[in-house]
Amino acid sequence: IDYANGVIDEVRVYNRALAPSEIKALYNFGTAVVGKPPQKRITNGLIGMWGMNGREINWNTNTISDMSGGGYTGVMTNMSTSTSPTMGKIGQAFNFDGTDDYIDMGDVNAFDGLTALTASAWVKTTALGEKHILDKSNCSGGTDNGVFELFMALTTNGKASALIYPTGGA
Repeated sequence: IDYANGVIDEVRVYNRALAPSEIKALYNFGTAVVGKPPQKRITNGLIGMWGMNGREINWNTNTISDMSGGGYTGVMTNMSTSTSPTMGKIGQAFNFDGTDDYIDMGDVNAFDGLTALTASAWVKTTALGEKHILDKSNCSGGTDNGVFELFMALTTNGKASALIYPTGGA
């Protein structure tokens, strides 16, 4: 895995394809006033939401709460109270070092068997190359039997792209 290198905020996963108007609403949440969370959330089909905000983080146990209500608490690995929290698009975000920082959500069973999926996140990076933002995979013996992967790539000409695709040969 090429770990994310940069700032990640407001990670959400839905068990359906969002309508264009809903995608626009998610984008517009990013224009919210700093320190004041948006009043509305798109909750229909929301199976995971990690906003990276202080109230969701427990540094004593190195965990981040799933704010969707699904209960998918993540375990933060190699994250630091001094270098990980940073200003985000909406409130606080996390800075990932591209080497070994990640959050393990465990086996999110709600992702299994989906026929449609929407994943969203605010991401800011200056690192070149393809980096993992979010994935559900089950790599064993060189075979990936995962559900999906969300990548972000920054090319040498400064163009950014994102790609989400099913894994496991699908």
